Amino acid sequence: LRVVWWVQCPLGSLLMGSKFDLDAHSPSCRLAFFGRLLTPISDTDVPMSSLRVLKPKVKTGHVDRVTEDGYCVIGKDLFKKETDISQFVGLRVTHEPSKHVGVIEGAFGTSGKFKVRFADPLPSEWWQAGKK
Repeated sequence: LRVVWWVQCPLGSLLMGSKFDLDAHSPSCRLAFFGRLLTPISDTDVPMSSLRVLKPKVKTGHVDRVTEDGYCVIGKDLFKKETDISQFVGLRVTHEPSKHVGVIEGAFGTSGKFKVRFADPLPSEWWQAGKK
């Protein structure tokens, strides 16, 4: 990463860097990176190995069923049958309708289903809707 212009800004600031390789009259600008400033930089050549590069990923699954107390969900369609779910234990999962955030506890059976535990129960009107 080569710094062309120095900008003074406080730690925690949101920075964006762009690469102007398009036509000067084009309305587009390709975004090269963005993020929060966590460490001050004072050298003109910054080795890429010193930067933490993260690529956020989003996957979508479905609720198969909810336990009686509403704290635990059995999910499906997020992983393939052959996926080692132990690699994902501890990662956060958001239940979109209620915005509750849970944590993957592990596999449920061998078909790619998984178990998620929530700190607060899911709203009962949501998970009891299918019960008679």
